[in-house]
Amino acid sequence: MISAALAFAAEALFASDVQPSDHATRADLHAAIDATVLSYGAGGVTALVAAEYGDHPTLAVRRMRWARIAARRAVAARPGIRAVV
Repeated sequence: MISAALAFAAEALFASDVQPSDHATRADLHAAIDATVLSYGAGGVTALVAAEYGDHPTLAVRRMRWARIAARRAVAARPGIRAVV
């Protein structure tokens, strides 16, 4: 099971400009999550994720796998968010 906050953080990272090859720090990941949510809003983030799954399902699965791992790493140290996997 995954917490709603962690799932949304993963969606925000998925929709962000951060790439797995960037080897982003926790601070970079937090900034990317915040910037993506501020830019697109919750509905916009979800819409971007859905569009990518519709347009590029194979690539989207790989990106979401990375985003979930990165989100888990990013929110592990954030107080108030319980990262259940």
